[in-house]
Amino acid sequence: MIATESGGRAIFNSNGMVDHLKEIVAETSDAYQMGYYPGDKAWDGKYHKIELKLTPQHKGMKVLCRRGYYAMDERVDPTSDRAFIEATRSVVEAPDIGMTLNVTSNPLHPGPEDVVLRMNVQDLYFDQSSQRARTNLDVAFVQYGRDGLVLQSFKDNIRLGLQKETWMKASQKGLFYPKKLTIVEGAEKVRVVVRDLATGSIGSVSVPVQSPF
Repeated sequence: MIATESGGRAIFNSNGMVDHLKEIVAETSDAYQMGYYPGDKAWDGKYHKIELKLTPQHKGMKVLCRRGYYAMDERVDPTSDRAFIEATRSVVEAPDIGMTLNVTSNPLHPGPEDVVLRMNVQDLYFDQSSQRARTNLDVAFVQYGRDGLVLQSFKDNIRLGLQKETWMKASQKGLFYPKKLTIVEGAEKVRVVVRDLATGSIGSVSVPVQSPF
């Protein structure tokens, strides 16, 4: 039931686990990501069905997707600290803001490390109503130890007012934010999370830390 409702299929009473894992990898090698935003009146607490239909030329294929959802009005405000914290703890990277973390060593090592965060300007909101293009970002640096334990974290707030020429260059090459970190002993991963305070868009990137053992 769980597999069907979530868009998968159950495998049971079988010892051919290797073959089934190959099937799973093959099935997930090609996929479409689709979505929609329910209207304001749709949050009625009821179960809403989701149905995707295939065209005749896709005969023999089967859609694997979730069957529906409960329209509970518990949406998280993307500009809230709750959404930001959830992005730092998620097992997957937040995709809204394209970003890379340039490091002097990969994996990182305990001790001082110079890193440079690069963000895609196209994914950020810039207010260009004045002579400068302005943006307001939160950037969190989180160091995780074993079992996801947070060993150290801090947040910077970045307020920028770029002249037109500087903004044009950043649009082509990216927006760079250098930072000097001190990687603590026992850290296994460093995650950087960026939140655009104007839109609530969030992006993240993680880099492993080399264990001394």
